[in-house]
Amino acid sequence: TEALDTIRVLATVDELTSLVNRRRMHEVLEAEERRQTSTRGTCIALLDIDFFKQVNDQFGHAAGDSVLRSFSQAARACLRGDDVLARWGGEEFLLLLPDASLDDARGVLERIAEQVHAMPVPGVEGRRISFSAGLATRNLGEPFAEAINRADKALYRAKESGRDRIVLA
Repeated sequence: TEALDTIRVLATVDELTSLVNRRRMHEVLEAEERRQTSTRGTCIALLDIDFFKQVNDQFGHAAGDSVLRSFSQAARACLRGDDVLARWGGEEFLLLLPDASLDDARGVLERIAEQVHAMPVPGVEGRRISFSAGLATRNLGEPFAEAINRADKALYRAKESGRDRIVLA
């Protein structure tokens, strides 16, 4: 039983950040698509840590890992009860905000940004960490893949327009 529990954790949790991993997030999104009871809507955000490659290049990969751990802790502290944050890949994260208006979701992202700007990161002293985000509302009955695609395009616009910002899809 203990071995099965360990395997289950390894299959669903990102080892570095202790966040839900991409595989598990796909399962969460599928369950949310089936649930579809919200009248307020559901929002999706893609977050990408700004200039992460420079952190790795300047301070080393151990410092980059420290940034990822610190980011995930700071972000988790700002989430509402049903929100789910996953490590989507590299320095990119996917945030599911069920039963959230666009204003609610933007408020969560702004709180995360404040926490991330203020967080101390061991090994990266003197460098302010920020992220860019694309935020989309999932339309009723729409596959999450489409909402994620819109959030991804908004994230790209956030990066192109100067980073350290939230752009709505």
